[in-house]
Amino acid sequence: MSKFMLTDLKGGECPELQFEKHDGFLPDTKFGYNPLLNEYRNQIDNISAENWKKVRWYINDYDFQVKDPIINRAFYKYWEIINEFEIFEDFCETDIILHMAEAPGGFIQGTNIYLQMETRPSTKGPQQSMDTDGFQLVTNKKAKKRDYIVYSISLNKDLPQYKMYNLPTYNKNVINKYVCITYGKDNTGDINNFENTLLIQKMAKKNFYLITGDGGFDEGIDFNNKEQLHYTLIMSEIRSALFLQKPDGHFILKMFDIFTETSIHLLYLLRLAYKEVWIYKPKTSRPTNSEKYIVCKYFCMDSNTLRGYMQILSHPKKSKAPCFTLFTSVPDNFIESIKKINLEMVERQCVFLKAAIDLCKNNTFFETYDEVVLDLVLHRRNVFHDWETNYNLNAYV
Repeated sequence: MSKFMLTDLKGGECPELQFEKHDGFLPDTKFGYNPLLNEYRNQIDNISAENWKKVRWYINDYDFQVKDPIINRAFYKYWEIINEFEIFEDFCETDIILHMAEAPGGFIQGTNIYLQMETRPSTKGPQQSMDTDGFQLVTNKKAKKRDYIVYSISLNKDLPQYKMYNLPTYNKNVINKYVCITYGKDNTGDINNFENTLLIQKMAKKNFYLITGDGGFDEGIDFNNKEQLHYTLIMSEIRSALFLQKPDGHFILKMFDIFTETSIHLLYLLRLAYKEVWIYKPKTSRPTNSEKYIVCKYFCMDSNTLRGYMQILSHPKKSKAPCFTLFTSVPDNFIESIKKINLEMVERQCVFLKAAIDLCKNNTFFETYDEVVLDLVLHRRNVFHDWETNYNLNAYV
């Protein structure tokens, strides 16, 4: 687990908004990038997928087996985050939640279980009128609107343009009467289309207490450019969150490497919009990858300021900019905060990458792999027991 709070901003710090298009950004050491990271990742190209999968599991004590009723590993990461940061401490019965880029629904399942959706009392309909002979009167009233608590949008896997990507579908076990699945105005489920965000606002009719963006796509073997490949998606998730967030609400965003100007500007935008911003690598997130979660608490941006940010966040898509910046500058103390965090996280990631790569070169390890796995079973059970006790999962499941 790695947990870091981004630096507090000094009074008066607010550089001018200014969108600029750039041809490209490379990872920069001034943000804490270490070239050793890419050297290790380049070596993964020469390792078979089967061997890498075995080693990746072996070196991660928290790579828990997914067992019924849990539907995927994303559930464990989400459960850890919402408990670690007490995300639901201020949640009230009238609040609503949005999960973006969410299928098959591990985050939805976490919300369902934490809020105990299946045991919520049903709302009784109005008392039916009776006539003098005891017959029920039939009225032509409209059906009552569903009381959705959770809304979700993900790419529509059934559309022809997405068939080649083998996208997940929503797991039927996470869908209940309190969950609303939408694919947006254009039926694609693409959060990059802001019209789909506007439809969510229209459907919900109020802003969201909690918003999550867990989007990501398979970059193949291009590990070193994952950050740049996800700029547009991450920017779109941020734009939707700022537009739909309730005052004092929370936002959980998945990011990857954060070594370039574009990523720094997006993080700085979040720091301006929320009272607290944390960078968190869950125990249950594989230590060899760059996945991390930006946990933003207590949305505090006023409506006038928000309008300016909404306007500037529309520029990257309109200009089809591969890379971009949003401000005339970013304060030095903020950059230094990011650098320190990155240096520590990269050092840890490199330790695990080296250990994994060394194991992949060890033929004896693979020859005795089945015995190694058997020896680890009891240890992993104990690790899981400690983890679920720490995060109170055993009280719910």
